[in-house]
Amino acid sequence: MKKQLVYALSLWLWMAAAGAYGQTAIKKSKAELAEAMIFRDELLLFAQKEAGGQFIYGESLAESGRQAYRKGALNAGHINAPIGKSADGNQLFVYQKNGRDEEKIAVYTWGESGFRKTGERPLPKMMNHSYNLNLFLTEDKQHLFISAELAKRKGYEDIYLSKWENNRWTKPENLGKLVNTRGSEFAPFVANDSLFFSRKEQEQVTVYAVALDSALSPRGEAVPLHSTVNQELAYNAYYKRTGEAQVWIRRDFRVQPGTSEYVVYLHRPNTTLEALLPLRQVQITKAMVRTAAGGYKNGFPSLTFYHDLNQYFLETEEMLALHRFLAAQPEGTRLRIMGYSDKFGDPVVREKVGRERAQYVKNFIDNHYAHKHFNTSLELTLLNEGGVLYRRTELYLGNASPER
Repeated sequence: MKKQLVYALSLWLWMAAAGAYGQTAIKKSKAELAEAMIFRDELLLFAQKEAGGQFIYGESLAESGRQAYRKGALNAGHINAPIGKSADGNQLFVYQKNGRDEEKIAVYTWGESGFRKTGERPLPKMMNHSYNLNLFLTEDKQHLFISAELAKRKGYEDIYLSKWENNRWTKPENLGKLVNTRGSEFAPFVANDSLFFSRKEQEQVTVYAVALDSALSPRGEAVPLHSTVNQELAYNAYYKRTGEAQVWIRRDFRVQPGTSEYVVYLHRPNTTLEALLPLRQVQITKAMVRTAAGGYKNGFPSLTFYHDLNQYFLETEEMLALHRFLAAQPEGTRLRIMGYSDKFGDPVVREKVGRERAQYVKNFIDNHYAHKHFNTSLELTLLNEGGVLYRRTELYLGNASPER
């Protein structure tokens, strides 16, 4: 995998189809679902557990009134699950099991006639004591993340990493206490140099993310994703990303017994300013706007945006606040953008993320308000305190500057 220093746990800018904020349900089922993903931006693939095993189904996202069809070419095992795809999106990696010693990873290539098997790899040698086995194979087929009950585990299911070396898999290595707890960790997925996984704590299941270093080992604390993904009193799992689209599966525990459904949710971004302009009525939950008669006082930022760990993107309501602020400023206004990182993580990474936070705001200004010829400057500050209050981006007007 191509490595970068920025460990983006970005939550992006998400809008539902009807103009409201929130996820869009694209699949509902009484049967248990797992490993949902978007393939080639047009096909929803998911594994469905049935009396005869677990099988992969597909639905076209472009068709109205679509139906799910079992993808026969992909279901060569008693247990089947999509576990990854190539960087170009043309290959799908599938876990297939027919017996305890009959497990493999099959590689399928997409063509005019559909999926065609073009290769396979064995699984690492391991003695799994869990009923479930979750896998994620990276785009380059060199790293396999495994959720299982193996030796030296921290609790129930733990997450392990195996590497493809000398035409075989290395012994799975436990990712340690930054990821694994006494509970169950499962559904691993890697994107943007971050590991996403689900953790079961009593009945609640929550999607977490943790930054990875150049060796794909976890760095820093694992943090839960935004509440859009993680609903309370629910099973939230199998989080995936395709480009900037997010997919995950949820089951709500608050409904009456027997009526509970597994639901696949999709967020597909629309980040154009034109799409945001009509949405005037929005509650600013993370953007803090300070105004004062006669202007903005020294020491107080005009806008402050708070971030999750290693996040540098703004969310929709924050983009709207930034748009309203910039639209009200006269041409040629001087703007100072301050990016902050808290104490957690490697200093090089902290500096990079802090700069990216400031640069993201500047890019927004350059892309949408070039006609106003704002005079912008960027600054970076690494703080010695930890927490969300110290992971922020500040925007100052004119000669205003932070209080020291």
